[in-house]
Amino acid sequence: MYHVVVGVATADEQLSHKVEAVTELPTSADELRVTLVHVHNGEESVESIPAVEEAVESFATAGIDAEIHGIVDDDAPRGLVEAAATLDADLLCIGGRRRSPAGKRQLKPGAQEVLLHADQPVVVAGQLGSE
Repeated sequence: MYHVVVGVATADEQLSHKVEAVTELPTSADELRVTLVHVHNGEESVESIPAVEEAVESFATAGIDAEIHGIVDDDAPRGLVEAAATLDADLLCIGGRRRSPAGKRQLKPGAQEVLLHADQPVVVAGQLGSE
């Protein structure tokens, strides 16, 4: 079974792109395990966050049961990287930001931290032309 950890932010503008990137992986839904990870401060229920609910529904529509995993940490990139390691993920999926006028991918500082510190391959999902 191929295990993908998908980082889900509270207001996740790239969520649909992350779901699409995972569902288009070259493996069947039966061989895919998805864990949605939301890093928070401990004051909220992860299951009640609209982006997490939307992600669960989107993966269910694609025939994939997504697990929910909350991490309490004040540093979201660190929490996501540690969760991926603890959960023994094969792949980590995060959202991208946009492209510069020169066509280079621009990342938020948190996404860059994940890319630099994750032990797993990282997919940066997002709309190529998004501003």
